[in-house]
Amino acid sequence: MGGVETETELARGPEGDASLAAARERFLTEDLPQAGGVRDPIWSSWQRARSLDLAADRVQPPWRPDSVQDTALTLAAEPVVCTLRHSLEGLAVSLIVTDQKGLVLRRETTDSALARRLDSVHLAPGFSYNEAEVGTNGIGTSLERAGATCVVGHEHYAENLADLGCAAAPVKHPLTGRVLGALNLTTWRADAGPVLLALARSTAERLSSEVGEQADVASRLLVDTYLRTHRRVPGAVLAVNHELALVNDAARADLTEAERAHLLDAALDVMASGRSAEVGVEVGGHGAVLRCRVVTGPSPGSPGGTAAAGVAGVVATLLRRLDSGGATAPLAAATVGTSKRLSAWQVLERAAIVAALDEARGDKGVAAENLGMSRATIYRRIRAYRIT
Repeated sequence: MGGVETETELARGPEGDASLAAARERFLTEDLPQAGGVRDPIWSSWQRARSLDLAADRVQPPWRPDSVQDTALTLAAEPVVCTLRHSLEGLAVSLIVTDQKGLVLRRETTDSALARRLDSVHLAPGFSYNEAEVGTNGIGTSLERAGATCVVGHEHYAENLADLGCAAAPVKHPLTGRVLGALNLTTWRADAGPVLLALARSTAERLSSEVGEQADVASRLLVDTYLRTHRRVPGAVLAVNHELALVNDAARADLTEAERAHLLDAALDVMASGRSAEVGVEVGGHGAVLRCRVVTGPSPGSPGGTAAAGVAGVVATLLRRLDSGGATAPLAAATVGTSKRLSAWQVLERAAIVAALDEARGDKGVAAENLGMSRATIYRRIRAYRIT
């Protein structure tokens, strides 16, 4: 689904704007419209939006403020955003960082009029610009296509975005290839063009490199903590972040592969919360406790460097709780991010989906095909199991 847009494709003047507006009107009103004058990535996105019956007269992004939190991407963005903000001073441009689902995590805007306009369409932290919820837009469409994308004027599916131009590019982890989010630049429609797209693409590449540098130091910190814990704890010890997963000999001997995946998943949920916790889990048909310690590094700008900023990962130890008779006392089965108990089959299915998504580097279509699922089914499972 990826692709590189060329400068020629993005060239557009007043006549082009009028032609595009007319093409959009035909698309929305005719049963079998033709794609004449509309770029292929935009036409495909319009079709996806139409199939979902999204509103075309207004944008209605969902509000998810509880999901806004520091991630590897937002921490890596700090020095890059500061540098770019100074170079954009005096220009009406907004720099936006989102997560892999299009949720806006950070916005820096150099022009007050543009900031007010973005507020009016809720292009602000806490709102999601996922294409499946908003329609054709720079953020959501670049993530859907897994490639740099520019959406200008009437190319937006929602009419009240027509005075804006957006260029966005996915930010990928340099080692795993996993999409971490998107870097988006938004300006007025008349100012959008090839330079904006080139700047978005190059900034996304800089963010990717910064994430790699931070992940390297964070992973070393996590490994050091894991080794210290392993030396003093006789039972199963696990360590995980988004780049690596470690288990000791006791965990390999005592746990099945599915159980290890289940525990690592639970630890990742704790990592996302940013707070150490004890989680009730089910192992071998019995209740146990997974004690998860969040490992953190120095904050950005603190003495000792910035590369290990924020959460480095989780080191977890498996504890068995015994009753007075010496038998393992049952605990609630792990919810692994859901609000209800998971059956053994659901635990296995979730682990299989996570593994398939990792193998497919986040491509849900490929993962679904490898699992023998439809794309609609894997999307439902991802939402039901809260897989991120």
